[in-house]
Amino acid sequence: MRNLRGAEDAKINAYWKRREKAAEQEQDELQQIGENPCGFCGLDGCLTSLLEKKAGNSIKFTITSNCPYYYERMQYKHWLLLTSFIQPRRVDGSNF
Repeated sequence: MRNLRGAEDAKINAYWKRREKAAEQEQDELQQIGENPCGFCGLDGCLTSLLEKKAGNSIKFTITSNCPYYYERMQYKHWLLLTSFIQPRRVDGSNF
């Protein structure tokens, strides 16, 4: 039974070492945040751009990025339609 406990202790120690190493790596990544961080991952170095394609009377916008966390299937059309109905107002309630 004592050998089993020794094996369990080794597993527990290995687990905590992995956790400490992961925490150190995470801290290093947090320190890499620069002046202009990426909107998807928060780190410097990613390039994201908005492309405009005109087809007849319609305009289609697409976003491209080299970020590994970029989600290609994200839809922005719904928000574009929603924001066209929102009228900006002043604090006192009057329109601009």
